[in-house]
Amino acid sequence: VGLDPALVQKATEALLKYHEKTNSDSKSLLGNDQPIHVQITLLRTPEKTSPKPIRVMIPHPLFQLKKQSSDGESNLEEPEVCLIVKEESKPWCQEMIARFPEHMGCIKKVLGLQSLRTKHARYEQQRALLHKYNLFLADDRVLP
Repeated sequence: VGLDPALVQKATEALLKYHEKTNSDSKSLLGNDQPIHVQITLLRTPEKTSPKPIRVMIPHPLFQLKKQSSDGESNLEEPEVCLIVKEESKPWCQEMIARFPEHMGCIKKVLGLQSLRTKHARYEQQRALLHKYNLFLADDRVLP
């Protein structure tokens, strides 16, 4: 079952109009951005259940993950990713990034959870870290 493009366009315009109307100068860590949640439902219940999330392929990516060939120009930027892991996993992750730079080269910083808590404890330090990277990924062992 597909989506009606006109309905999606209308809903997006209404959401942007609402966001502009309710935009305020609050002093939050993320600035004035508001999260947008997308809920995807299934028509049938899967036969096998799994605690792992299901990967949904998005046809138009936000970032360029692989280098484009010379004939295929892309206006997408390469992301700068900060990976947050447990302290004991940090050397292993850095070794994997060094071993596979073509696949994991977009990870610019591996940050241990203890380092995050000590070096970025103040609000200004958190904002500076937030503006330095496009995307933050975290090991599921460090998530609340």
